[in-house]
Amino acid sequence: MIVAHLTSVHSRSDTRIYYKMCISLAKMGYDVYLVVADGKRDESKDKVKILDVGLPKYGRLSRLMRTVRHVYKKALDLDADIYHLHDPELIIVGLILKKMGKKVIYDAHEDLPNQIDHKYYLPYLFKKILKPSIKIYQSWSAKRFDTIITSTSNIEEKFSKFNLNTYCIKNFPIVHELKNKRNTLNIKKTEICYIGAISVERGIYEIIQCLDFIPNVRLNLVGNFVSEKLKNEVKNLPQWSKINELGYLDRKQVKEILERSFVGLLILHPYDSFLNSLPIKLFEYMIAGLPVICSNFLPWEEIVKKNNIGLCVDPKDPQLIGRAIKHIMDNPREAQQMSENGIRYVEKYFNWTNEEKKLLNIYASI
Repeated sequence: MIVAHLTSVHSRSDTRIYYKMCISLAKMGYDVYLVVADGKRDESKDKVKILDVGLPKYGRLSRLMRTVRHVYKKALDLDADIYHLHDPELIIVGLILKKMGKKVIYDAHEDLPNQIDHKYYLPYLFKKILKPSIKIYQSWSAKRFDTIITSTSNIEEKFSKFNLNTYCIKNFPIVHELKNKRNTLNIKKTEICYIGAISVERGIYEIIQCLDFIPNVRLNLVGNFVSEKLKNEVKNLPQWSKINELGYLDRKQVKEILERSFVGLLILHPYDSFLNSLPIKLFEYMIAGLPVICSNFLPWEEIVKKNNIGLCVDPKDPQLIGRAIKHIMDNPREAQQMSENGIRYVEKYFNWTNEEKKLLNIYASI
């Protein structure tokens, strides 16, 4: 059976799409294709055939028009049995494929209407018009797909009102990929880390400013800035001298950074789209054996605070963030217990092996 995963936005090495879904399906004998738009040409690895339609040349508008059209053409060429869409702009592609009698899965990685609130490049009035329009379009189209897959239970609840075949597959880590084999936290390290997209709403200013309250600590900053403007502003901050700017890293390099660090930071601002999310980085820090300092959102507190995996703080208060990091530095026994708890809970509950079974069952039912 031919399966085609389609994306016009995500990387060919996207953790959820490639390393988890595509490879899991390929291992089970599906003929798996991944259509991307990154300009890195076609390749085949891990029994997954990656097809490139080319990098958009003129920004977001080009992606919405030219790239979507090219992804659609490539999808037609494949004549797959099941199409799995990973971007909202590909909904139109999915609707056309459904008209042709194809099986289509729409994968809602994020709560798109709420994501509109912090799209920095959109004018305020346009957001006000766009948000309700997207809600209507998304709910209307959801009814027409064979299956909806979501990344959180909160998004699942919203989509299940329109499509009974809605399932949640959480973005939990692959245990062996990032696990610290020593299971021992080296509290003598002097580096902490943040891994992910770098933006204001993801707490970059608070993360950097908290360094004022921790002596002799450096921040490993892994990921891309959402804009050059923000990058230039952040680099002018007085704390920048305490930062190792590492940019985008592959999975092997990410593991090396996790092993160098003694705390993982996840300081998201209290936007609606974040309050009920379960970021993959939280669980990657845990399986790597890092105590977590994260925002005091209820779903995160139920995991981190309840199970003694780290500390939850007000994400808008750099001083509290700094104090939390220092507390872990000053209490090595407690930190080691947090490290062991994080590893144990991922191994038992929060891992891709459990989610993979759900994915395979969905495909078998289709």
